[in-house]
Amino acid sequence: MALAQRFTENGHQAVHLDGGTPPDERRRIIKALATGEIKVVTNCGLISEGVDVPAVEAVLLARPTQSEAMYLQQVGRALRISPGKDCALVLDLVGNVGRHGLPDADREWSLEAKPRNQRERGDAPRLRRCKQCGKINRPHAISCTSCGAALVTPLERREIEAELARIDRERIEQIKSMDYTDAMAWAGASEERLRQVALARNYKVGWVQYRLRELGVA
Repeated sequence: MALAQRFTENGHQAVHLDGGTPPDERRRIIKALATGEIKVVTNCGLISEGVDVPAVEAVLLARPTQSEAMYLQQVGRALRISPGKDCALVLDLVGNVGRHGLPDADREWSLEAKPRNQRERGDAPRLRRCKQCGKINRPHAISCTSCGAALVTPLERREIEAELARIDRERIEQIKSMDYTDAMAWAGASEERLRQVALARNYKVGWVQYRLRELGVA
């Protein structure tokens, strides 16, 4: 109720639903949400699942939950396909995304449930939060999908550079072991690969452009 009041005070028409709301009033409010007459509906466990209003574009999570199924039901209110809607906005105030991962992440499901005392919680997914805009990104994202800011830490960047250097050294050794025909077949018309061939075989400056002209691509 307090949340609905704060929305209203800031110019966004909001209504609260709970178990004491008469059924006819509930239906009227849900219909008004679908038509846009009401912009925000707050509730406590009343419309987290089952309510189908495709026009809903955003959900605000103010209730922490250890249940992955409940979390997916909650965000699912905004994931319905609707004309003119190409994405959903999830505002997570309580860390549910960190507990359960992004809504569209791949998940493994099973019909074989374990006894409650044998269930194990998996490690929380290492999602990446953008320091510039706050967007939550996938674990292996290197740049923010919202604002484009870099997400790679300095340590990760050094590790990546070291790995690339190792791969480059190995590739140079592989090229050295090739005969000319195999090296040309591997490089094709790729300028980057031709530069690696030139480096591995100590060709003169200008050989890459000569080879590209020979292939008719320069």
